[in-house]
Amino acid sequence: MSDSFFPDVPPIRYEGPASDAPLAYRWYDRDEVLLGRRMEDHLRIAVCWWHTFCNRGGDMFGADAFERSWFGDDLASAGQKVDAAFELFAKLGVPFFTFHDRDVAPEGASLRETNANLDRILDRIEERMRETGVRLLWGTANLFGHPRYAAGAATNPDPEVFAFASIALRTCAARPSSSAAFSRWSWTTSTVPASPARCSSSRSRWSRPSTSTTATRRPCTRSCAASVSSARSG
Repeated sequence: MSDSFFPDVPPIRYEGPASDAPLAYRWYDRDEVLLGRRMEDHLRIAVCWWHTFCNRGGDMFGADAFERSWFGDDLASAGQKVDAAFELFAKLGVPFFTFHDRDVAPEGASLRETNANLDRILDRIEERMRETGVRLLWGTANLFGHPRYAAGAATNPDPEVFAFASIALRTCAARPSSSAAFSRWSWTTSTVPASPARCSSSRSRWSRPSTSTTATRRPCTRSCAASVSSARSG
């Protein structure tokens, strides 16, 4: 693990309702048993990757307000973001996290490079999961943030955009089956099914639909057709 990203933040503990500490749980005691289950098992609290680590603090009325060392569109920044995320998960004492593929890994110059970027970062996430015991509550493909999806993903009238979306989702859906360490991972989608050959067999693995509308928009600087053709060419 790299040097601390949050050196002034101590681990957050349950201190009870009488606590006046600014960083403490007053009502959430994860080990308290209620109706036969720990509070942590009832609530299943998770940190959302996109709000917490991708949000730059900007909106339509002003420029970005947050400065974070992991902001960037390259793999080095994505790796830093993973280390920062799992440090924060540990200090918060939360059992789960959630993300979209584009939250954790940048797009490449082609779909093949994009998928390779995701694989590299998921390897790093998998390592941190083993180290910390923090689990994935759900993960999904971002099929709404890029301008290519302005007319939808599965609903897009351009078959090349549909193909791009299907391959992106299939890449996500295939990951848990590739490693025993991902057996607790959950993948979900609300936008597009996997490729027709996988649709009926994969759907049962998904949990609930993603409801996030937050996305980092990037200009479409390449042809979706070229990206899809590159992925198909082997």
